[in-house]
Amino acid sequence: MSGIKIAIVQQPPVHLDLKASIHKASGIIEEASDADLIVFGETWLTGYPAWLDAGKDLNHWNGDPLKNSYKALLENSPSLQDHCIQEIKNLARQFSVHIFMGLHERHESKRSLYNSIIGISNDGELVFHHRKMVPTFTEKLIHKPADRFDLSIHEVKKFRIGALICWEHWMPLVRQYYHDQNEEIHLALWPSVHENHQIASRHYAFEGRCYVVSVGQIMDSQMTPSDIVLNSANDETRLLNGGSCVIGPDGTYLLEPQFDKDEIIYIEIPDKSAIFSESLTMDVAGHYGRKDLFNFGLKQFN
Repeated sequence: MSGIKIAIVQQPPVHLDLKASIHKASGIIEEASDADLIVFGETWLTGYPAWLDAGKDLNHWNGDPLKNSYKALLENSPSLQDHCIQEIKNLARQFSVHIFMGLHERHESKRSLYNSIIGISNDGELVFHHRKMVPTFTEKLIHKPADRFDLSIHEVKKFRIGALICWEHWMPLVRQYYHDQNEEIHLALWPSVHENHQIASRHYAFEGRCYVVSVGQIMDSQMTPSDIVLNSANDETRLLNGGSCVIGPDGTYLLEPQFDKDEIIYIEIPDKSAIFSESLTMDVAGHYGRKDLFNFGLKQFN
């Protein structure tokens, strides 16, 4: 069986500018179109809000800087019915490439935001739509908890692929649900893949005996909203430094963390042989699980 070529997008979007970000994404997709799968990071459309952590006094009730930045996010975040999402679908079909992309998804009411992932097949169909189940810490200021989620498997080049966002990787029941589906490549979308995120990614690969593609992003201080005052420690610094990597089923790096690289990063996974061989010692969905002792299921809601 032939392998799968994956393009990891570590180039930033044009923060808080949906039109410019879609234009940039179009160029990236065309450039990376010889890959089988292109992966963009957490809330790539239109930029991870790292200023929530780096900004000063954003927790003040009714404060203008946070209100203004939320307004800008709403104005530059698409619903899935928007024309710009159709543009991404058209590009996937045109170049026959699968695309997974993180985005700020505007709720149909047009006043609430989700932290979401969409997956588009190489024939331009939406095949995956997941909303982050629990916004992490400061994200709660701008993101709505999921009222739907997608933990399905999407097949690319006969590899079984799933995806999660950031701290969802520390939700053990979610991990087990994916392991039970025989996930073979897992896409882990992060703001940046710093040490703790590396640990989570490597653990996921080792536990699930699967490949993990961890996607980080680049963000500099000048990309933050103009009326956000950064804490002095974050002024004139890089807020997100990438760190994208790929981990094999034994928990070791197939691609070492790529820090401070504003580029598309390519990796090829040749076959499934490592998945099979590493399953000798552990298969948490099979011989290393005890389903006779534990009851486990998923409650669907929409």
